[in-house]
Amino acid sequence: MNQQYREDIRSPIGRFDELDRVATWREVLLSLGPFLLLPLYFVLGIAVFALLGIGNYSETFRPLYLLFGMGFFVILWIALLVAWLKGFPRWTFPYWGFVLLIVIYFSHFTGTVFGYDFTGDWWVWLAVLAVPAIVLLWRRSLQPLYELLNSLWRDWTLLSFAFYGALPLFLILAYEDMDNTMLMRLVSLLILAAGAVVYMRSAKTWLSFAGLLAGFSLAWAVTLIYLAFYWNGRLVPVNGVITTWRTPINWNIPMIVTESGFLLAPLLLAAVHWLLSSTSRLKTAHE
Repeated sequence: MNQQYREDIRSPIGRFDELDRVATWREVLLSLGPFLLLPLYFVLGIAVFALLGIGNYSETFRPLYLLFGMGFFVILWIALLVAWLKGFPRWTFPYWGFVLLIVIYFSHFTGTVFGYDFTGDWWVWLAVLAVPAIVLLWRRSLQPLYELLNSLWRDWTLLSFAFYGALPLFLILAYEDMDNTMLMRLVSLLILAAGAVVYMRSAKTWLSFAGLLAGFSLAWAVTLIYLAFYWNGRLVPVNGVITTWRTPINWNIPMIVTESGFLLAPLLLAAVHWLLSSTSRLKTAHE
């Protein structure tokens, strides 16, 4: 099978590695976990509970709900562990954004989770911190961390890809307090997944980054259009205000601007990289 190489990424130590080539389709599929795993797991849950004859929520089955729900987080935890053990392959980066946003949310959350009372705090971070602790104790080396820093220096878009992995959660939250939104949520996630495919399969850095920007922009555009139609003329029960099509757009603009900032922030690293490379070339030319 012919291997397509990335044209503007080269290993600084003269050896071929994962960043030097376009991702395989296996790696592409693995990278889609943060975008497709949640709806797939949701459908699986419906099927499993239907087979068990469990319909509406019941206090009797709380342990089963907890066990099934924790299975989702175990899958994510394994993905993070693989990332450290394998030297942070490109496909693992969106998992970090996805998981870190979940951890940040639950560390401040107080309420009910899987039928049980939950009060988040600093201890929520222990599950994530356990991953590097286990790997460092096992390998007794900081090599995985060095590999991560080297990868980020060579390909700044990896940071954007990591944050891109958190976008499914933001888009799902945009449909909060709305009825019959499962299809539209799935459409938004599929658009993000398409952007991830473009990122993984592009041979040039700017094309990879453009894939992320396109996925982000199109997913939010579709979401905002649907929100505008849905909320136009509706009464908000909380404050008794009748909304217009502009209302949901105004609700989400601050979040979209913030997300754009995080997605574009790695461009600063690209600028530093370009500046140092240009300076090095000028010095070489004058010698």
